[in-house]
Formats: sequence, C-alpha cells, structure tokens
Amino acid sequence: MSGKPQYGVWRPVVGRVVIKMPYAPGNRAWLKDVLGDRIRPTWNKDLGRWEIARNHFGSVVEALADRLGRIDAYMDFTCIERCDSRCKAARSRECNCVCLGKNHGQGGVTHGWKLVSDTLEIKVTGVKRRHIVVLRGESV
Repeated sequence: MSGKPQYGVWRPVVGRVVIKMPYAPGNRAWLKDVLGDRIRPTWNKDLGRWEIARNHFGSVVEALADRLGRIDAYMDFTCIERCDSRCKAARSRECNCVCLGKNHGQGGVTHGWKLVSDTLEIKVTGVKRRHIVVLRGESV
C-alpha cells in the first residue's frame, strides 16, 4: 500500500532534531529556504530521516504545519531537571525540564499552537515525551 508519506518532527533530550520527511528533490532546498542558508540539514540514509540543529525545532514545526496543514511534533523532556527561573525567563523554545514546556518563557513552548493531545511515554527512566499536533487552515 503506497499512500501519503508520514511526516513528523522529534526533539530528543540530546542530539539533533529529527524530521520524518521523505528524501525528495527539493526538500533540502526547502529546508534551507525555511531555516536559512546556513543550516546544514543531514539526510540519514540508514534511518531514512532528516536531521537538523536543535535550535530550529520550532521553526521547522511551524513551516511544516504551514506546508502540510498538520504536523505531529514530539518533544522529550527529562524528569530530573526542575522548572525554575531559567525556564520561566527563557526566550527560545529549547526546554527540557519537568514542566514539559508549560512554564517555558511564561508562554510555554506551545504558545500559539493548538494543543490537541499530550502523550506521556516513558522511553528511558527519567524521560517523558510530549506529543503535540499543530494544525493550520481549515483543520483548526
């Protein structure tokens, strides 16, 4: 069964952001157009996925939602870190504390996104995953 390719963005606790998006002519150029000429998207042939720097997580989620109308975003958070003034005063979307981004920058990492569901998954002791579906257009 061939069907429409599945898309998604995952920000692990450490390492590069993972984009589940097929390798196709123009996708590298699209990523550079959206995220800037200086970005170095890597196609991981073995795992069949794109990988980009962590600081581009929010931008690529927004761009894929605009492009596709819907995107699934996954963010992993450690449970051992505490939510404190550094989280609440943050200016970027980079957060990995126990609040799961709810207090981050006083607007949360999901500020302006429609939260459809939270999924709690224990991957490794001390790690939680938050699943957010970002919708655009008539789907909202």
